[in-house]
Amino acid sequence: MIENILDVTKTEMPDPEVIEESQGVIKFVLKNPATLLRSESVVIPMRSYHNERWHTLCVSSQMGCSRGCSFCATGKLNLKGNLSTGDIVQQLASADSILMQKEELGGIRNIVFMGMGSLDVIVKEFEERFPNIHFHPAVRPQEVHLYTRDCDVGISLIENVCLSYYLSLPNKLFEYIMSGLPVIVSDFPEMTAVVNQGRCGWTVPVEKEAVFSLISGLSKDDVDEKRSNALEYRKTLGWHNEEKVIVSALRNVLHPNEHSKPEM
Repeated sequence: MIENILDVTKTEMPDPEVIEESQGVIKFVLKNPATLLRSESVVIPMRSYHNERWHTLCVSSQMGCSRGCSFCATGKLNLKGNLSTGDIVQQLASADSILMQKEELGGIRNIVFMGMGSLDVIVKEFEERFPNIHFHPAVRPQEVHLYTRDCDVGISLIENVCLSYYLSLPNKLFEYIMSGLPVIVSDFPEMTAVVNQGRCGWTVPVEKEAVFSLISGLSKDDVDEKRSNALEYRKTLGWHNEEKVIVSALRNVLHPNEHSKPEM
C-alpha cells in the first residue's frame, strides 16, 4: 500500500534521520531538499493485554505554528510553512522502513495528526466519507475526565528540582483518582502517602529505566485491582470530608480557648 502511494506522489526525499530512540519509541526527522521544511515524526509501540502488537505514528503536517502561544515551543517558531501531501506520506513510508529494518513486530495501524486550524473543515468532510478517519476537537478542561476514565493508568511524574516539587500534590493525581484510574507517581513523600493510603497505584523513581520496567511489568489483574481500590478511595476525597478538617483547624486558631482545658 505504501509503495503504491509513493508511486503516485513521486516524492524524492532523503533517508530519515533517527534523532532519539528509547524504550521502543522512535523519533525521526525528514528534510525536504526543495523546500527546506523539516518534519518530525514519532513511532510509538503499542501492545494489548493479549500481547497483540502494533505501532502508532504521530506525523507533522506543518513546520511551526501561526498561533504563537508563549507556552508552546512549536508556537514560538511561528509558521514556517505547510508540508505537502508528499512530505506527509513520506513520513509514513519512512516509519514503515525503519520498522522493517529493525524487524519490529506489528506495522503502523494508527496515524495521528495533532493540531487545529483552517483544515478542520476538510478533516470533518473526510470523516463523513471514510469510516477510518476520525476528528476529535480540542477537549474543554471540564470534559477531560470523560476521556481520562477510559485509560488504563494515570501517570503523574514530577522531577525533584526543588522542595516545592518534592512535597507537591499535583491536581492531576486527584483528577486521575476521581476518574477511577490507578496511578503511577513519583516516589516523593506526599504523593506516596496518598497512593499508599488509597492502595490505588504505584510509586517509582523518576528514571526512564525504572518507569519502563514498572509499566511493562503490569498485568491486567494488577491494573484491575488498583482500579477497584481507586474507585473506593475517591469516595473519601472531597469537600464533604475536607471541610471538617479545615473548619476544625480554623477554630483552633481563632478560638483556642474553647478547646483548652483549665489548669488545675
